[in-house]
Amino acid sequence: MLHKVTYPIILICSLLMGCNQSSLPEYWLCSGDSSQRVYDAQLNLLEVYTGNDPLMLEKFGNTMYQFLAPAFSGKYFICSDSSKNPEIYMQFHPCDDASIPANNVNQPTRHAMFNLDSGEFQIREFRTLNRKIIINDGIFACKSLGHSFSFNDFNHAKD
Repeated sequence: MLHKVTYPIILICSLLMGCNQSSLPEYWLCSGDSSQRVYDAQLNLLEVYTGNDPLMLEKFGNTMYQFLAPAFSGKYFICSDSSKNPEIYMQFHPCDDASIPANNVNQPTRHAMFNLDSGEFQIREFRTLNRKIIINDGIFACKSLGHSFSFNDFNHAKD
């Protein structure tokens, strides 16, 4: 028969062993510049917008989420194996379905490259809206926050 003290030890050990660090999300906080260019159907530049909002990345399994910079917010599908290469290639649509952007020109085509070693994150989006062509670009330097983050890192008042 197990002693009363043994049960809490077994519970703690099973909880510690069950929490595998590789199954937790990973976070990166990024800073950099982004731009948006709007063209008419004849490719005449109509408008240019720039920004430097922080960008937060969350990698969980085979997906990457970006949830701070409004122009690039969303879920991305990771199309490369990061265990073999430090560069992660990702896109807005599932990696094995090339027909989605071709069938709907109004749906954005978004691609990104993230280097886990250097923290460099590059992203580009192409979409059409009301017969205008919109291209978003961004280049960011990201620092790893591990498996957790604080809202204080990016939740500051804008000047």
